[in-house]
Amino acid sequence: AKYAAPSLLTDKIAKKNYRDVYIDLSSASIPETKVFVMDSSADGLVARPDDNSGYDTVDRGPAEVAFDGDWKKAKLSEDEYMKSFSEADETYARILQLLLAQVQPGT
Repeated sequence: AKYAAPSLLTDKIAKKNYRDVYIDLSSASIPETKVFVMDSSADGLVARPDDNSGYDTVDRGPAEVAFDGDWKKAKLSEDEYMKSFSEADETYARILQLLLAQVQPGT
């Protein structure tokens, strides 16, 4: 998410106040730029989870999509649901790549 005062977040990150950064981005970010992924099994996003497993959700701006395999409940066609899933999965992969680049030495 974009944040109105990024230097404040930079300071908090430098001080390893990650919880405060999380709270700030969750509550005070610019809403239409926010992306929040709940990867319930920490196995990547799954479009059609098994009945016995949890499902993933993605908040993008003001919209939340639950990838529980029930596109009718979300008032979407199957094609719209799968397109939304594909876009969310690509976004999640990019976010994870950016995070990995920050923790890998020499990058």
